[in-house]
Amino acid sequence: MEEGHDAEPLAPEFWQQNEDYLYGVDLYNFAYWWEAHEAWEGLWHQAEDTYRLYLQGLIQVSASLIKYHTRMLRPLRSLSTAGRDKLRQVVVECDDASGNYMGLNLPGFLDTADTFFAPFFADTVTEATYHQDSVKPLIRLES
Repeated sequence: MEEGHDAEPLAPEFWQQNEDYLYGVDLYNFAYWWEAHEAWEGLWHQAEDTYRLYLQGLIQVSASLIKYHTRMLRPLRSLSTAGRDKLRQVVVECDDASGNYMGLNLPGFLDTADTFFAPFFADTVTEATYHQDSVKPLIRLES
């Protein structure tokens, strides 16, 4: 097991004390998508159920942004779709009627992500598509 991940994992409701989760969020928001993926992966290996699905969704969205950066369209499409589908499932499964899970308003995040990724599903994607002014889906945590 990876160093630092041998203790019992924190439950999702204690996300504000989960240093690995919060570190991953910071890395993700500063476009260190690979490093964010790595920060969350240790948690993902220990997680179960909705918590595991949530982390896997974040990891796949993060990986899709790596593919966006490297201009790899097919994996961008597949990873962004898989990740967003998992996060949509978390909205269905989570106890919070607003869709907030581990501090993230998932419906709002998904709206931004859907808008960001939509141009990459057009019949024609050019280099200009990658330079469009659109807001990348950031993780904005709420208490």
